[in-house]
Amino acid sequence: MNGISVKLPLVYTSGNGYDMNTNYLNMAKQNLKMVVLTEPGERIMMPTFGVGVKRKLFENEQQFYSIRQKIIEQVSKYLPYISIIDIAIFKDENQNTQFYDNSINLSIKFFVKNFGLSETLDIKIRN
Repeated sequence: MNGISVKLPLVYTSGNGYDMNTNYLNMAKQNLKMVVLTEPGERIMMPTFGVGVKRKLFENEQQFYSIRQKIIEQVSKYLPYISIIDIAIFKDENQNTQFYDNSINLSIKFFVKNFGLSETLDIKIRN
């Protein structure tokens, strides 16, 4: 069980214990994903933690600026070792069924400051 943090979702394998993140880039990517997907008030003892992006799925595309600002604000507060390079937010125009009308795609390019590593986190968010 060598690693720097537990990989989420938790997966237990006999003999090895829980799967672990073995490098800082994977850990940073996982932490960024948690900040984006967590709703404010969801995390115990940290009521302001999280972007709350699912609440914003019904907003029009002009409101995407508020999602960008919230991501930047939350990363600055809770993940100061990460620098946001770019955030792309778009609706999937290929989906023509009503089920997918309230979904967005996020693509967050980020930089892990102390290690000089960059990566992109892609998330599809559906309500």
